[in-house]
Amino acid sequence: MKRISVILLVLTMLCQIACLSSCQKEKGCNVRNPKKDLPWLKEIIETYEKKAEKDMAEYGKCQGLKIYQCTYNGGVCFWLETLNSNVPISGYSIVDCEGTHICSVSFGGVVGITDTCKELNIKKKKNIYFKREKS
Repeated sequence: MKRISVILLVLTMLCQIACLSSCQKEKGCNVRNPKKDLPWLKEIIETYEKKAEKDMAEYGKCQGLKIYQCTYNGGVCFWLETLNSNVPISGYSIVDCEGTHICSVSFGGVVGITDTCKELNIKKKKNIYFKREKS
């Protein structure tokens, strides 16, 4: 009887660990709020907002910024996209949970389209930050 109790206890603990592990994966980068809990992402947003405020005061316009949380090849990544209709070059960068550049895509300019993200299978884009450009 003790043996069965011990086996049930061990199985229960293993199930709880497995659930905890899958729940953490769903959160992405093991944080609940990436734009506040990931220091590098928080810094990008704060830097953008300061620059946007300064540009609005100085030029009366500023570019926009979109940030998506995505999945690719079983991992979590972030899609950082600048929006600026006044510039013929635009694009986005993909970075991992540590803020390390994975790949980027740019459109326009002299070179046309530059895409280093072709092989990534990016899915489940979830918008976590969006500020539209103002002019």
